[in-house]
Amino acid sequence: MSQLLYDYSYRMRQQFHRAIAGTIFFILCLVVCLLLFLHFVLFSISVRTYSMEPDTRPGQLLFVSPLFSMEPRLTFLELKRGDMILAQPRIGKRPPLPGRILAGIAAFFTAQKATLFAPDSPNTETPILARLLGVPGDTIYMENYVLHIRPAGAEHFLTEFELVEQDYNIQVTALPKNWDNTLAVAGAFPPVTLEADRYFLLCDNRTCSVDSRIFGPMGEAHFKGKAVLRYFPFDAFTFF
Repeated sequence: MSQLLYDYSYRMRQQFHRAIAGTIFFILCLVVCLLLFLHFVLFSISVRTYSMEPDTRPGQLLFVSPLFSMEPRLTFLELKRGDMILAQPRIGKRPPLPGRILAGIAAFFTAQKATLFAPDSPNTETPILARLLGVPGDTIYMENYVLHIRPAGAEHFLTEFELVEQDYNIQVTALPKNWDNTLAVAGAFPPVTLEADRYFLLCDNRTCSVDSRIFGPMGEAHFKGKAVLRYFPFDAFTFF
């Protein structure tokens, strides 16, 4: 009888240990999949500035996908003129891949309230949300805070709103009378042609934002992803 009890107890312990090991393995696989998903497919950001008003406001939460590019393997992942993207104006030395993945996890679960790296760390630069408007080969100029574009091979300039397929609004704060709009964040500049791998980004809030008028045209290496979905607040839920 004692031997039977011992054998039964031993089998129970084995089953218990296998169940524990299986649970731990499942959790590890789930965590790894989540880490990879948040790093390579979709991550969350919190809007903290007024640069994309009036359509996007501080406190809103967006999903950004790094899968989009100018020359993707899949057509539906192509970045287009007018897309809202997350860009990093200055690229410094980045943390190792595991650190970036863990930072993404922390940012996702805290809605960007917590970070594993200090904001003033030399390893980090504050990304900006801006609209992709000028592409290589374009000749562009700005007048009254509206961008005018002549695509490569075209004869005439068109406004950004005539070229972009999606609808969006810009905000121009009333400036003092006789204000020179070439000062500060310029509302006007002369024609310039964008070179290869140079993209011109503009924020929707044209008088209170920092974009390519300050940083200059950027290469695609500065793009962190395209904003694809606003999921909070819930009454503002929308796909971009």
